[in-house]
Amino acid sequence: MGNEDQLQAIQEIRSMMNRSSRFLSLSGLSGVIIGALAIFCALYMHNLVAHYNAVHGTNLDYVTVLAHDHQYNLSMMYAYGVMASSLLLVSLCVCFLLTYRQARKLGENMWDETAMRVMTSLFIPLVVGGIVCLCFVMYDTLYFVAPMMLIFYGFALYNASKYTLSDIYSLGLMNMGLGVMGLMFLKYGLVFWTLGFGVLHMVYGVAMHFKYERKRA
Repeated sequence: MGNEDQLQAIQEIRSMMNRSSRFLSLSGLSGVIIGALAIFCALYMHNLVAHYNAVHGTNLDYVTVLAHDHQYNLSMMYAYGVMASSLLLVSLCVCFLLTYRQARKLGENMWDETAMRVMTSLFIPLVVGGIVCLCFVMYDTLYFVAPMMLIFYGFALYNASKYTLSDIYSLGLMNMGLGVMGLMFLKYGLVFWTLGFGVLHMVYGVAMHFKYERKRA
């Protein structure tokens, strides 16, 4: 066996070991679609605040509106709950379908042991974060929800990154950083939320497409 054959054999073994220890079938397109949906939801929330200011002749940020108008707070809670639930449901469906298609294209098993580890690492922080956010809603402090969603989502990505693409690690850290910034500057919480769930997802999706999927095609 020549040197080139030995090198190729080593690369194939390394690739097999990498696939067995890491979930590599994530779809970049799913990131772009989820990011676009998040930006749409953020614009919807911004329009609710703008409508409140137009009706009352004020120029308040969304934190001030939520903190001082209990009746509007309730309507915002309902809108925010429907928006967040819909975004989560649609995002999970899109992510599942596109990742399933990507796994089939690569000839990989989507529901192997590594994929289950990714799901477990993701969902434990997400479930805990969801409970924490519900507590903020119960105590009429809805303005804490946006930054806390970023922090727990970022932690979930960071937690799952050891079983999938290394890029997830950076995405998780950036979301956590934006969440902390959102807590420090509450009135800009919706802006940081849009950057984290919207812009970062779209940038990540495009980058992953060119870095991984285009090379595999």
